[in-house]
Amino acid sequence: MFCPYCGYEKTKVVGTVKGLETIRFRKCPECENTWTTAEAVRPNDEYLENFIKIRDEYKNRRFSTN
Repeated sequence: MFCPYCGYEKTKVVGTVKGLETIRFRKCPECENTWTTAEAVRPNDEYLENFIKIRDEYKNRRFSTN
């Protein structure tokens, strides 16, 4: 990743926190600045539409009074 401060090409990851979103702590060996980046999965529209449909069907079945 390029350093957002000086543009140096070879920055280093000095720490990572993994979860639903991956947080990376980075440092530039050239200018010594540090910053944080985040990686997250973005589902495509088809996946998201199917998820919402299934979720709503489940909620309707769960809370229906039969």
